[in-house]
Amino acid sequence: MCREMDVFFRVHGRVKYEELCTLIAEYTLATDADVACIVDALLSVTRRELMKGSIVQLGVLGNFRMHAGSCGVQSPEKFHTSMFKKARIIYTLGVMMKEITGKLTYTKASVKDISGKCPLPHVDD
Repeated sequence: MCREMDVFFRVHGRVKYEELCTLIAEYTLATDADVACIVDALLSVTRRELMKGSIVQLGVLGNFRMHAGSCGVQSPEKFHTSMFKKARIIYTLGVMMKEITGKLTYTKASVKDISGKCPLPHVDD
């Protein structure tokens, strides 16, 4: 744990869905509309299979699975389905994603000058 200052990975942009479909289409003979159709189908099938309790494997991208647990009870008679906690989807990195995180390089970013007084109102002002 960092004590003096926490440092985080800096995000440098966002690829919107439409742009992602266009970028993928550039690698194939498909149009961006074709890619969007396939991605939408992938999402629908993934949702359906997760709801059935299946693990959805996406090759080197990784796996998705549903997880729902509950608190323990002393006997089966005391258990009720309302004791389940909110379900969540767990993503496990695949080979490609593990490689990406292992190949990161780091550079020092410039630090903003924070010596001046903030013009916004604060509780302690």
